[in-house]
Amino acid sequence: MAELTPWEKKARELAETLAKQADHAVSYAMMTHSSASEEEREGLGPLRLDEPNWWRNLVPTARKHIEVAGAIYRAIRADEDANEEGVRDAMKDLGDFIEGMSVRLSWRPDAGEYRLSRELTSALEDHPFITAGLALSFVEYWERYRDAVHLGVCRQCSRVYVKPKHGRKTRYCSGACRQKAYRARQKE
Repeated sequence: MAELTPWEKKARELAETLAKQADHAVSYAMMTHSSASEEEREGLGPLRLDEPNWWRNLVPTARKHIEVAGAIYRAIRADEDANEEGVRDAMKDLGDFIEGMSVRLSWRPDAGEYRLSRELTSALEDHPFITAGLALSFVEYWERYRDAVHLGVCRQCSRVYVKPKHGRKTRYCSGACRQKAYRARQKE
């Protein structure tokens, strides 16, 4: 098998990081909600994860994170299914979130040398830092690396994963999920 070029390695690393961030979106939102003050949670209903719109009872910061992560999942899924309208709708939702957010590049010391990094300069109330980072990472992936490194949403566990570079295009993140889906189809 051919060795990956530095550009391909960077693209795959970004995609894998993005997949991990998207997978941890719900746990981050739950942590944000549970650490919110009583004043922030006032007027919100109880959290029942078995309800379809459970995320609407989260504090605004956590709700925004779930909405951004949901738009990312929808964009990846629509791209897999070649649904251009679905991709457009999901990217519009991300664009609405990113609108008004500014990013400034700056040189920061890192391990004895300087490195270019991004700083968010907008108000954190409108763009929570972690959520903004997730959205910006996805937009960077989409613009630069989407054609080289493909992300997928597992049809069994809904985990975001990086698809293999060569071979058959998968619909599941692992052999275990593929087997669970097979067993579920057999039961039906």
